[in-house]
Amino acid sequence: MNNFDKLTELLREYDYLITEDTCITDGKEYKMVTIDSDGIRAAFCEKGYGGYAKLDGKIAIENEVCFDKWSKAPVSLPIPTNDEERETVLEQLEYWATDEAYEISNAYDYDVITEYSQLM
Repeated sequence: MNNFDKLTELLREYDYLITEDTCITDGKEYKMVTIDSDGIRAAFCEKGYGGYAKLDGKIAIENEVCFDKWSKAPVSLPIPTNDEERETVLEQLEYWATDEAYEISNAYDYDVITEYSQLM
């Protein structure tokens, strides 16, 4: 199973409300998953999809109330490749649904998280 599918299955196991879709760019189809549950708005897309830079082979995460567009998401991490990174994604999904994260996101008081090393 590839890393995209592993993340999709993990999110199902943790009961996140996910929607699977297909995006097309330059005539090619790419799998995309969106997450809309528990105060979170997140999405990730297979590498190569050029529609949104923060989703191209990455998972973008935002507080659901603060979501405006993917380019403003405070988290845009590469699709996880190991258990430690997958656990970090779960932690970020949980964190960005909190009141504290809402305050940070609503005030745009953050540096975008783009690497796992920023969190470990």
